[in-house]
Parts: sequence; C-alpha cells; structure tokens
Amino acid sequence: MALNGSFLLSAAMFLRCALADVTLLGNSFHGLKSSQSWLPRKPVVLSATGGEMMGDRLLPQNWDWRNVNGRNFVTADVNQHIPQYCGACWIHGTVAQLNDRIKIMRNAAFPDVMLSRQALINCVPGEKGAPAGCFGGDSWMIYEFMKDQKVPDETCSPYKAQNDQCLPWTICGNCKPPNGFIAAIQAGKDTSTFDMAAGCYPIPHYTGYTVSQFGYVKKNDPDAMMKEIYARGPISCMMMGDDRFMFNYSQVVEQNEGVYVDSQIFTSTDHVVEVAGWGETASGLKYWVVRNSWGTYWGQGGWFKMRRGVNQNLIEGYCSWAIPSFGDESLVAEGRVLGDYISGTHVVPIAYPLGLAAEMQVSLSSVALAMLAAAITSALFTGVLVSKLGWRRGAPQQPVLLG
Repeated sequence: MALNGSFLLSAAMFLRCALADVTLLGNSFHGLKSSQSWLPRKPVVLSATGGEMMGDRLLPQNWDWRNVNGRNFVTADVNQHIPQYCGACWIHGTVAQLNDRIKIMRNAAFPDVMLSRQALINCVPGEKGAPAGCFGGDSWMIYEFMKDQKVPDETCSPYKAQNDQCLPWTICGNCKPPNGFIAAIQAGKDTSTFDMAAGCYPIPHYTGYTVSQFGYVKKNDPDAMMKEIYARGPISCMMMGDDRFMFNYSQVVEQNEGVYVDSQIFTSTDHVVEVAGWGETASGLKYWVVRNSWGTYWGQGGWFKMRRGVNQNLIEGYCSWAIPSFGDESLVAEGRVLGDYISGTHVVPIAYPLGLAAEMQVSLSSVALAMLAAAITSALFTGVLVSKLGWRRGAPQQPVLLG
C-alpha cells in the first residue's frame, strides 16, 4: 500500500506527541510520599519475626512464591495507572504483599482475596486528615489504618484510580437499576438520560480484613529480607523508579541475563513494590524477584528482577511487613456466612457443604504447606514448628524434619 504525504505527516505528528508524552511521564509521580515526619513509627510485633523464626538456618539459593514446588501463592497483577493516572504505588505495593500473605496463610484456597485498593484510596488519611489517595503516601499509613479499620475486597469497591470521599457507599456498595430504567428498556425508549448511580447504596455487612502486626525489616540487610520472605511471605519495599527503570528496563535486562543493573547512585526513593523472592543467574548474578504495579505488559509479565546485595535503586533500604488478620473470612471458608443483594453478609448457625475448610488443611509433607503453617502467627504454634525444621543449601525446596 502506498503511503501518501498526509499519512506521513500525521505519523510524524503522532511520533512527536508520543515522545513529548514520554518526556512528561518521565517526571511523573509514582505515589510514594513518606509519612515519617508526621506519623510515629511504632511497630506492632507480638510474635516471632521471620528472622527470629529462621535463626541461623541456611536459606535456599532460589525462592519464589509464584512457584513453590509447582504451586502459585501470589494473586493477580494490576495496573495503578488505569482507568486514569493515579499516584497510588504506595497502596499497590502494600496491598500486593497483604493479598499474597493472605493467600499463603490460606494455603492458596479458593477464592483469592484482593483487598479493595479504592477503599484505601478513599479512606486512609493523609497528613492533614483528608484521604491521601492518588496524592501519595506510604505503607505505614496503611498498616496504621488497617490496625483498627476493616478493609473489604475489590468486589465491594472496585478500583477507579481517583480520589473519592470516605463514605459507607464508597467503602462497600452495590447498585440496582434507577427508577423507570427497566420500563424504559422494555418500551424501547431512550435510556441515555438515566443517572445509573441513582440506584446505588451502601452494603452494611461485608467480609473485612485488618492487620494484627507490622514492622520493618532491618535496613540494608538482604539476609534479613530473605528470612522474612521465606518464613512468612512477601514484603513491601521502597525504591527509586527513575526514567531509565521506567522506559528502558527491557533494554537493560537484555544485557544482564534478565536482571536490572544500574551504576547510578541514588539518594531518594519514589516508588513502592512487593519483593516476593530471590535467585541467581547461571553466571552467579544475584537478584530479587519483584512485583510492579504498571500492568503485565511492563517488565516480565508485570514483574522484574533487580540486582541483589548492592542496594540497587535503594530497594534494600526501606522494607516492611504486616500480618493480615481475617476472622470473618475464616467463617466464610467454613460455610457459615451467606449474603444477600441489599444487606450483605450474615453468619448462619450451621456450616453448609459449600464451605472451603477442607481445602485449607495444612500438611507437613511438603515445603509449601510447612512454610504456610510457619506463616500463621500464633507464637506457640510457630515456635514449635520452626524449632522442628532445618534447611540445606542447594537441596530441593523441602524441609528436613529434625528428630
């Protein structure tokens, strides 16, 4: 097909606009905004941390919660920038950790739990009290909020990538057709003038999730990071996501065995991500397994490998963890919670066959389930379990039961 001058001119204009957009995006705001100056750092630690559980035991050379003996213990990937741009990496990098830890603690039982990012945008207060939302925050703000407030899953409040008020309806809601809408459809009349939000209302009862403990991983200590990840699940870390990382990730990793390597020296962070494992390349290049929040078309299916052990892009300097708490969800799994269209959930006196409790049984016969049991935060249970386990470097990912 021949290309005429008009087409070429349009293409050139499009290219100039695209390049201009890239320049603007290079100065974009990912969403990390530290709360340390106004929110006191008071960790809540009630049981053994991952480091205390592991002690001086050796770690495996490779670990990835996406594939533990062929089983996946992470939830779905998302994109913080659609349906519109939103500086909410602080929510995404924290929620990813919590979602995955819930899945680990539940032994990957159906269904996966995806906490409502929008409810957190709407309700987690910023420095001046108003919700911080797309204007930025950090993991600690979410931990402090979820310590006292239940957060629903995505079905209560789906992601809109925009700030909203913290109201019962914006925390957990549902919608029915506005008055006259069904009659208009049946009569073949124009329905474009209907306010489709007019039939929306809050759901008073829903399954909610909190955090019972939270704290920091020792700064600039890869070994401490690995122990926490291995014993209890992924962690959330701050890092620098500069232009080179954003726009040239694939070109860089193609030259480094799939691992992101950069010689720049950074002095600040601007992004929050989830670290879910580690490994080494064939040549011995050590790396972290990290989840991003820019869609699956970025990086390696939305994930990336970052050089480990050198604080690459400051990813080892500011990491944290939390322990999810979900008593309501346990009743759901037992088949003791039912719900209706208007009022939401209620507890019933008997367990129905649709309960999932049988799928949540933990067996010590495999490493995945043994590690999952270790993730349960009962000090008594975890203390006994961990004291029974030992690991061998270079051996398959399977615990060695000690007599």
